[in-house]
Amino acid sequence: MIVPSDKGNKTVVMSKTDYKNKMIEIVSDENTYTLIRTDRTLSAETRNNELVKQLHDGGHIDSITKKVLTTHNSRTPRIYGLPKIHKQGTPLRPIVSCIMAPTYEISKFISNILKPVTNRGGYSVKDSFEFVERVRTITVPEGYVMVSFDVIALFPNIPRNLAIQIIDNMWQTIQSHTSIGKDLFMKILRYCLETSYFVYEDQYYHQIDGMPMGGPLSPVIADLVMDHALTSILNTIPENVLCLTKYVDDIFCLIPHEKVNDTLNAFNGFHHKLQFTVETETDGGIAYLDTYVIRQNQQLETMWYKKPIASDRMLSYHSKHPLQQKISTAIGLIKRVQKLTTTNRANTKNIIFSKLRVNGYPPGLINALWGAHSTSHFDNIPESDQRIDDITYKSLTY
Repeated sequence: MIVPSDKGNKTVVMSKTDYKNKMIEIVSDENTYTLIRTDRTLSAETRNNELVKQLHDGGHIDSITKKVLTTHNSRTPRIYGLPKIHKQGTPLRPIVSCIMAPTYEISKFISNILKPVTNRGGYSVKDSFEFVERVRTITVPEGYVMVSFDVIALFPNIPRNLAIQIIDNMWQTIQSHTSIGKDLFMKILRYCLETSYFVYEDQYYHQIDGMPMGGPLSPVIADLVMDHALTSILNTIPENVLCLTKYVDDIFCLIPHEKVNDTLNAFNGFHHKLQFTVETETDGGIAYLDTYVIRQNQQLETMWYKKPIASDRMLSYHSKHPLQQKISTAIGLIKRVQKLTTTNRANTKNIIFSKLRVNGYPPGLINALWGAHSTSHFDNIPESDQRIDDITYKSLTY
């Protein structure tokens, strides 16, 4: 089997027998999946179209949206695994491909309604850039350490009943984003959550609980559950957690060194299906997303970081893509590394040069792009005077 890795942008070559044995071990987990006799695609499609008709008849969607949400000739979702090469034994992460499944379009429809009500606690960061901006203004109190918490297999362990209860309790906020009545909305939500099935090796399986990784509604449900969990957990422990940020299930925060175990116990006590692991800073530093956070004189600095398993693979200069696309890729790397690095900037050019050279970019081009797009010469200019004019391209009639 030649498959992409779960993380690191690497290609994995593994025994087909080994792959199948690991997949069978996953689908044989009776706490998560159960074997069903027949394909549920036809019945799910019928139910989907009935709900879409109710939305249209109630005036909640127009004819174009009805056409989009109505499904015909749906495909049965299929499960596959991505090797976790960063973990011992190389387990597989189960991904369910839900494209063209009966619930795919209506799940996206419900997801778009729920997205505006996520992050009510203000914990989430949308990317590494927002995370860097948040931590740059933090002063670390004496005795505090940086820690990161991570949920063990979040998506398969999301309690569906808890998710439904959370959305039910939030209905006053949700109803300002949709004209759909509560009863019909909750009926569609339950249909999307409960119609979770897939095929593997001509055998059909139903997911008993949790959410499939690959489903369009799964990330939003995960966000709502995690936001609720963090709010509930923080209300049960003393006010000693600072700078708490969340990206899906990766949590970064500052807590007193002696409270690390107590805080972990509080996290693990929220729900038996949501269990966390913890990592504490080492020598004043800790990796989070694609940054490495360093504690310096009670301030937090960051550097661009790649995991040990990460490959240096990016768009090759020798590929047949347009030259401008390859140049844009190089510029994107230069800007990303610089924006995420607030300390030890002297080494930034070496990092960028090395990564681009591995992918075939000529040294002259790299130096030219660095000279044009490097912001290092602005470091000593007052912030109010900093200005980088973007080039705007416009077309003229010949």
